[in-house]
Amino acid sequence: MNQPNELWEEKNLTEPLMNCESNQTIVPNDITNETKEKSLLPECRGIGNLWKRNCPTCNREMWYKRESNWIRGDRKNKLCDNCHNKKKAQTGCYRRNCPSCNKLVVYKSKRGYFNCKRHNCLCRSCATSKRLKGKPSNRKGCHLSDEQKKRIGETTAFRHKMYGHPMTGRHHTKEAKQKIKMAVRGSNNGMYGKTHSIEVRKRLRKFHMGRPGPTMSPDGLRRLRIKRINEISKAKYEGGQIMPSYNREACNFFNKLNERLKWNGQYAINGGEYHIKELGYFVDYYEPTLNLIIEWDENIHYDIDGNLRIKDKNREEEIKSHLKCNFIRIKESEFQEENVIKMIYESTTNK
Repeated sequence: MNQPNELWEEKNLTEPLMNCESNQTIVPNDITNETKEKSLLPECRGIGNLWKRNCPTCNREMWYKRESNWIRGDRKNKLCDNCHNKKKAQTGCYRRNCPSCNKLVVYKSKRGYFNCKRHNCLCRSCATSKRLKGKPSNRKGCHLSDEQKKRIGETTAFRHKMYGHPMTGRHHTKEAKQKIKMAVRGSNNGMYGKTHSIEVRKRLRKFHMGRPGPTMSPDGLRRLRIKRINEISKAKYEGGQIMPSYNREACNFFNKLNERLKWNGQYAINGGEYHIKELGYFVDYYEPTLNLIIEWDENIHYDIDGNLRIKDKNREEEIKSHLKCNFIRIKESEFQEENVIKMIYESTTNK
């Protein structure tokens, strides 16, 4: 059947039409009349006639080269390709599990689904780990040039300016914070057991010199001022010292120690911390009659492995060699009052 190439009009539906390619006349029958009521043929475009209908879901225009395909699509109420793929993905027709990790993989197209099923493809994460397994990193030992760093910085700043920072208004959960903390602590840290060389220290110092540090809002500065004023007022009210700052929990223990052992040790709120002027050190607790010094160590005095920091060890050795005293340390994280008092008493009596 020859296809008409001229635009049909409703008033001329029963009149014979001319074909663009030949001069043969075509008398429309019942099928073409029914077709013409629903869709109009466009003008001849050199590629043949196109039949049009709209997708029943998204109302998108769909064009057919053959009248039979158009009639079949209209009779079966077929969707466009996008709506068809979405419907198949939602109903689970284009879903399969990864053969390695059993992770659910959703495919947008039927072609991709059958290709992966035929070749037993893995999911993206498993395929990447398998490809890189046992292979050294291509970037290992390589360093970015200053120009590359500059380009990366400019690109990142532009993305943050246009789309915002990905963590803006969001917070890590406690589980995520714990994972991040464990991933960079101890031997997992790249600088574990290492120290910067003198040249690196000089470069870091030069890099940070003159650079503005983090700034606080006026409200934050106001709250810090009020907090510090309250601390000074409370220290003066308790009869303690303003400088250096002290641990109130340690002072409560030293007070109980004096009461239990009938001592008169000197600490922050009992005469102030003893000042060794020759060395420039303040000690937490000093009992002059026994020549005993007790240091209350917070967690900051220990490294990640629980070992006392080197500067605290050197400070202890200097004090012991200068005063010829008995030196006792109390670790705050392992503090048990009765056991500590017993240990201090035994160490002084055995001396």
